[in-house]
Amino acid sequence: MPCRYYCRFLILAILSCSLLTRRSDFEKGIVCYKQSHYSDAARFFEAHYKTSPQSDTILYYLYNCYRQLNDQDRAVGILKRLVDKGKATADIIQILFTYYRSHARYKELFTLLTSTYGSDHHDLYEQVPLTRRLYAEILFGASTASFNTSDPLVFAITENLIPAFPNGDFYPDDSLTYGNLIILLDRLVKPHYPSTFHGLHHIPNTSYLYLPYMRLIELDLLDYDPELRPDDIASVMFAVTCVQRLKRNGILD
Repeated sequence: MPCRYYCRFLILAILSCSLLTRRSDFEKGIVCYKQSHYSDAARFFEAHYKTSPQSDTILYYLYNCYRQLNDQDRAVGILKRLVDKGKATADIIQILFTYYRSHARYKELFTLLTSTYGSDHHDLYEQVPLTRRLYAEILFGASTASFNTSDPLVFAITENLIPAFPNGDFYPDDSLTYGNLIILLDRLVKPHYPSTFHGLHHIPNTSYLYLPYMRLIELDLLDYDPELRPDDIASVMFAVTCVQRLKRNGILD
């Protein structure tokens, strides 16, 4: 074999071997991750995700990298990607729910609640008591109007969505029952006599809640539920549905 052909063959062989042994960004990330070099690992994983956005495994690695680096905002951003892809577990939703509330990110809180409504993780919100503050946070997150406060309860009271107490206390930790929500919603609509009446097992037609409930059903702000127990603590998702309908009816901007 002439020398020039031999040299070409040797160069091609060396290039082929280097290509075969070159590690992907994912493999480089794994090596760095195992060595606890989380910043480098995150950089490689992010690069790999740009070319393979369908990979959920990468997102879990990225979340752990940012968590190890104490970069909470980026870690939460990774979890949000999983929610957007419909791949979030109940633990992920719980982390986001707590984070958004503790960091006053109420728009994202409302988006999380509405995006996970009806999902397999719907029941996890049943363990969360609906307080005056949480209801105000949901209202605040749903509103698109401009306002001069960052406190959800101040917003809700200023907008007459929740009544103020004479002593000036907000009582943020007081739980709201279904009966409380019926009264709160009925305050926001024009009084009229409902045209249809339904039988209820736990609210007699002589109750002060009966006419308001029938009125709200007719306005489609609440669904008819013959088993509604007015003294039970209202569920978070019940409140979310109410707020969505307030927006749909133009009562909440």
